[in-house]
Amino acid sequence: MNSHLTNCNECVLLAADADSYSAFKDIYPRLGVSLDTVRILHTTEYIDELITSGKLSLALENDIKVALHDSCRLGRRSETFEPWEGSWIRVLNTMAVPDSPRPVRFGNHGNYETPRRLLSRIQGLELVELERNRQFAYCCGGGAGVKDAYPEMADMAALNCLREAESTGVDVLISGSACCQRNMTEAAQRHDVSGSVRGLFDVLSEAISERA
Repeated sequence: MNSHLTNCNECVLLAADADSYSAFKDIYPRLGVSLDTVRILHTTEYIDELITSGKLSLALENDIKVALHDSCRLGRRSETFEPWEGSWIRVLNTMAVPDSPRPVRFGNHGNYETPRRLLSRIQGLELVELERNRQFAYCCGGGAGVKDAYPEMADMAALNCLREAESTGVDVLISGSACCQRNMTEAAQRHDVSGSVRGLFDVLSEAISERA
């Protein structure tokens, strides 16, 4: 990690995709790289700030009904890692337990609301919630090497997400993760699922108009 970045007091690190966002929020801190002085933003958060400041607006020409799939990397795995400075001790010379309270991460504080806020701001778009959403969303099966190592499992997971979206009657299932979009799109083609899968930024790029 570049020392200029770790020692910067006014730096903003803009992550363009869910995987890099998750890495900077969760993985690098686990490896001992401190990014406390860096403001880490996902592209959705940056766009949201531009809209809030009045620099952008969102609108679509045609009305659509969509659902948002919360991917693991943009959702659960984007929760900020909290370091623990305790140590492990052995009880009854067998079981290892922490000697002090240890932070437990349930994925409750991932980037869930910003994508929803952006979609809800698009004129002509109706956002419907899937039954399993936010930290309880079902994994798409396309990340972490699952698709390569266990293709049948990846296909089953994607189909689960697609059927869940199909049951809501939406026109489009939106994903903020490129690997989720690809895996669910391929599963939809294999299983002839109605509706389409689109990337969050594809929809936003169509809806964004710059204000003078």
